[in-house]
Amino acid sequence: MSKQFKFSALLLLVGLFVGLFFAAQLQATPSRLLNLTIPLDSQQAKSLAQSSLEETHQGLLLDQETLRGQLRSEQQATDTLEQSSTLAAKLSGNLGNQLEAAKRAAGLSDLSGPGIDIVLADARGQSSADRVITAADIRDIISALWASGAKAIAIGGERLVETSSIDAVAETILVNNTRILPPFHITALGDPLVLHGQLVDPRQLTDLHRRASSVGIQFDIFERNTLTVPAYTGNLYPQVAKPEVRS
Repeated sequence: MSKQFKFSALLLLVGLFVGLFFAAQLQATPSRLLNLTIPLDSQQAKSLAQSSLEETHQGLLLDQETLRGQLRSEQQATDTLEQSSTLAAKLSGNLGNQLEAAKRAAGLSDLSGPGIDIVLADARGQSSADRVITAADIRDIISALWASGAKAIAIGGERLVETSSIDAVAETILVNNTRILPPFHITALGDPLVLHGQLVDPRQLTDLHRRASSVGIQFDIFERNTLTVPAYTGNLYPQVAKPEVRS
C-alpha cells in the first residue's frame, strides 16, 4: 500500500509539473508573439518615414529648380533691360554727337581754335572810291579764306553761314542784314600760316594790295593761337521779296 501511494503521488506530481509547464507555455506565447510583431511595426514606420523624407526631398528639389528657373528668367530680363539701356544710351550719345556736329557745320554753335584776325579800314584823308572799303572787298577776302580751308568766319561778330549775305546800301555794309561799321574785323578759324599765306600772296587780292600800298587803306593780318567765332543767330531760311499784288 505504501508503494502504490508513493507511485500515485509521484504520478500526481508529474502531472502537476506537466500542467504547470503547459500553463507557463500558454502564458509565454503572447509575449513571444508581441516580441515578433514589434520589429515588423518599427520597420513599417521606418519605411513610411523614409518615403515621407524622400517625397519632401523631391518636393524641395522641384521647388529649388522652379526658383532657379525664375531667377534665370529675371536675370535674362535684367540683362535685356541693361542691353536696351546701353543701346539707348549709345544711340542717344550718337544722336547728340551728330546733332552737335550738324550745329557746328551749320554755324549754330560757338567754335574756337587757331586762326587769323583781319582788320580793314578806309584810308585817311579825302574820300574817294579807292580809299573806301567796299562790300566787294570783303567778299573777295571771304572767298580767299574759304578757298584756303577756313573752318569758320565771322565779320564784326556776325557768323557766316550758307544763307549769309554781304551787301551794301549806299556806304553802309550789311552782313546778315546787320549793319557793320568800320574798322571791319574779320575772324577766321583754320591753319594760321595757310590762311595768312593765302591773303598776302601777291597773286591774290591784287586790287586790295595795290590800294593798301598806294592810297593807304588798312589791311592788317594777325595770326592767333586761339580765337572764337560766335554762333549764327540770324534766320536760317533765305527771305525772298514777293511782288505786291494790287487788286
